[in-house]
Amino acid sequence: MKKSLFISFMITAAILTGCGNNAEVTGAEVDQEATEGTTNAPETSATPEPTKEPKAKKLAKDEQIALDYVNIYINGTDAEANKKFVADHIHPDAIPLFSMGVDIIDESDNMSNPTVKGSAKYDDPDLKGVITLVEDDNGAGVIVLSVDGKIAMAYSSSDTVEEMKAAYDEMKAKIK
Repeated sequence: MKKSLFISFMITAAILTGCGNNAEVTGAEVDQEATEGTTNAPETSATPEPTKEPKAKKLAKDEQIALDYVNIYINGTDAEANKKFVADHIHPDAIPLFSMGVDIIDESDNMSNPTVKGSAKYDDPDLKGVITLVEDDNGAGVIVLSVDGKIAMAYSSSDTVEEMKAAYDEMKAKIK
């Protein structure tokens, strides 16, 4: 957003400078003209200084797959992209379940600005994998269980089935 604001400012400055003057103006001259004032006012930048955003941490493979699950499978509107996601990223044992889900997910399930909040190893006597918590701005969450780099199960914070909600709560407690 800040880059587009800066670029639009630069284009506007170039147009205004070009209209008042028949000389050709380069981008460097526009930068210089935009930052140099003709008044004796204190020096201020024409554009606001960018705020320091925390560097996005590099996600592990299982975390990226969990985030893709939310962005493509849950939030996505392209049925073909969802089917491709299921074929490429869902564990073979879970493909029938997730294939049925492609047709029943609607916009009420969407998550606003999902982010990975954490992950942990999942070590059950019958199953070993990684659990990843993805939450949105509204506090809605999904925990994705991946096994061998593919999604085996997903648990939602808004699940109405008591056993699934209990599994979500138990797994969330394991993620720090």
